[in-house]
Amino acid sequence: GFLGETADDLQLPVDSSGLLNPLSIWTRYWQRQRRYMETKQSMFETIGTHDIQHAMNFIWDGDGQNPSASLTVFRHFDSGSVAYGLIGDYPETTWVIDYPLLERIHYLLVAGFDVYGNLTHQANTRIYMDFLRMEGEDHFLAFLPANQREAIRNSWYAGLRTGVKNFFTAPQAWLQVESVTGYRSQHPQQELYTYIQKRVSAVASKGRHLNHCDDANCNEQPLPAKIMQALQQIAAIQGQRLHVFPDVAFVRIRMNEPGEDLAFSLIRNKAYKNVISAFTDENGRDRSDIEQDTLTVVNWLEGAYPNFFFSVAESDIEAFAQHCAQIQNMEDYKAFAERYGIRRTQKEFWKLADWFQDRLHAMQPIRGGLLDLNRYENR
Repeated sequence: GFLGETADDLQLPVDSSGLLNPLSIWTRYWQRQRRYMETKQSMFETIGTHDIQHAMNFIWDGDGQNPSASLTVFRHFDSGSVAYGLIGDYPETTWVIDYPLLERIHYLLVAGFDVYGNLTHQANTRIYMDFLRMEGEDHFLAFLPANQREAIRNSWYAGLRTGVKNFFTAPQAWLQVESVTGYRSQHPQQELYTYIQKRVSAVASKGRHLNHCDDANCNEQPLPAKIMQALQQIAAIQGQRLHVFPDVAFVRIRMNEPGEDLAFSLIRNKAYKNVISAFTDENGRDRSDIEQDTLTVVNWLEGAYPNFFFSVAESDIEAFAQHCAQIQNMEDYKAFAERYGIRRTQKEFWKLADWFQDRLHAMQPIRGGLLDLNRYENR
């Protein structure tokens, strides 16, 4: 069968010499990946064309009970977190993962990953993961109209040097093979997201984020109207003004009723022309990138490295949102943090940190660990 024929090309990098030799990854393993994708392309051409609604049968729905059917990844340079469901605004890129890809990701990053491994192991893992990322992205593109795939794919890798782009370009003949039809709008990528949302709706989180909060998504949300409106106002902030915001901030809303306080996360989404480099950070972005930044607001604690804490009374939530939406520069942010934020030098800091830690364990009794405050910003 297909997997038996391609098994040799699915081998993961092995650090036998202990010496750093990235050339073997760029040549040996990339060429194997190319051969695998070429073979897969031949199989892909035999599948035929499907209407978009029928094509959703290729997307696992979690059997109606497994929330792992859809996941959202939040990444901030060298840290990240994963949440169940489709969270926040529509993403720029998406992976569709089949079993061979899932298995390789598992063995590369979990079963076969050595936290204390040498530089060879760390570098090979990071480089090979790029191959798997591009494979997952191409699976997603296969669901889109053939005449738009290349432009969308190129937008994900803007700014790369031509030589680098050509060297790491997977076989692309399949880009011209029409596989899914029936799109009705001029924005098929967003339309595809709505179909996927419907497909996994039985297991995806409902009403757990505020960026896309229509009636169907938020009727189950037990939040007072003024809190919902205030947080939606914050979620709408985007662009240059977010440059001064922390990556991840936790917010405690002190309710009038004792023991009913609420916890939220403000997650800053940074735009990049591409993520091909392992070392691209805040300093590697230009103004055009920053103008595309957005904010995701979720009603739970997301991430293990909070950068700042805010604490606001329920009666002040509308003023909190208005003040937040008016931030334009660092001076504005400092005034906002002075009024609502808790710096680590304040006596209330550890009490609030303990509250968030307890809240994390209450909300995520299995997945919740210890919050790492080493990246807390005291500004």
